[in-house]
Amino acid sequence: MNFRKIILVAGLFILLINLSAIDKAPEFKLKNMKGEWVNLSQKIDKHFVILDFWASFCAPCKKELPGLNKIDKKHNDINVLAVCTDRPRTQNKAKAFIKSNRFSFETLFDSRGKVRKLFNVVDIPHTVVIAPNGEIVTVHTGYKRGDEKHLLLEIEKWKKAHK
Repeated sequence: MNFRKIILVAGLFILLINLSAIDKAPEFKLKNMKGEWVNLSQKIDKHFVILDFWASFCAPCKKELPGLNKIDKKHNDINVLAVCTDRPRTQNKAKAFIKSNRFSFETLFDSRGKVRKLFNVVDIPHTVVIAPNGEIVTVHTGYKRGDEKHLLLEIEKWKKAHK
C-alpha cells in the first residue's frame, strides 16, 4: 500500500471515530443555584435530559423556559437542565428570573463557557435532548412557540425506535 492510501485510510478511520463520538453527550460537571456540583451522568440515570443553554439577556430564551418547566413538571422520565451562560456579574439577574418564575427545573451555571464548547453552542437558546443511554437524540437552536412539542415528539420517536 502506498503512502497516500495509508493516509486516506487513517483519515477515514479517525473521521469514523469522531462521528461516533458526536452521538454521545460528553460528561460535564457544573454548579447549580445552591452552589452544589451536578454531573450530567447523575441526571441521565434512566431519564431523558433536555439540556437548554440560555442567558438572562436573551428574550427568546426567557420565552422558552416556561414551556420547558411544564415538561419538567409533567414528565417523570425527563430532567430539564437549564444551563445559564451568563458571566458571573449577571448571574444574579438569572437567579432572580428563575426564582421569580418558580421554575422547577434545575439551573446550572456555565460562566466560563466550558460546557457550551463541549456541545458546540454558538447561538442561544440551544437545546440538546439526551437519551438515558447518553445518546444525543436531537439538537435545536432558537425558539418559536411550540418548539417544546417538537422535543417531546423526538423523545417519543427515540423510545419507539429503541424498544
